[in-house]
Amino acid sequence: MILSVLFPVVFREKIKLDKVFSGYAGRLIGRFRVLFSKRTLGNLLFIGLLNGLLPCGLVYMAIAGAINTNEVILGIAFMVAFGIGTTPALLLLSLAGNVVTSKFRRRAARVIPVFIVILGILFILRGMSLGIPYVSPKSEKLEVKQEMNTEEPCCH
Repeated sequence: MILSVLFPVVFREKIKLDKVFSGYAGRLIGRFRVLFSKRTLGNLLFIGLLNGLLPCGLVYMAIAGAINTNEVILGIAFMVAFGIGTTPALLLLSLAGNVVTSKFRRRAARVIPVFIVILGILFILRGMSLGIPYVSPKSEKLEVKQEMNTEEPCCH
């Protein structure tokens, strides 16, 4: 998370995007520009469908949860439930995009990377279990508890 914020800042002047996006990626981006320039419902639907195929961190977590079900049908149900569950938030964001001013967007673009770095630092500190109050998980939550069976096994 921290690297996703720092990488573009550190390499802003060192990497030329026009060279990175040459070739296949450049042609693909050019086609997307054509689709965006003609704002028809068909083009917007096609762009939305393609955008839905781009995975993000939450999708990776949902895939891990679906795999963890150990059954194909349950995994499919898990992913369908995930998709249905994210629909209201995505719809709200798309509608809010028409209401939010450009000034607010610029401010958010400056503040969001700070929150991402803070969250990344928080995750690192939690993972280290340093005993920091309100940050580190409680140590009894980290220990594996096993119950001892005091009954003697029945062997006849």
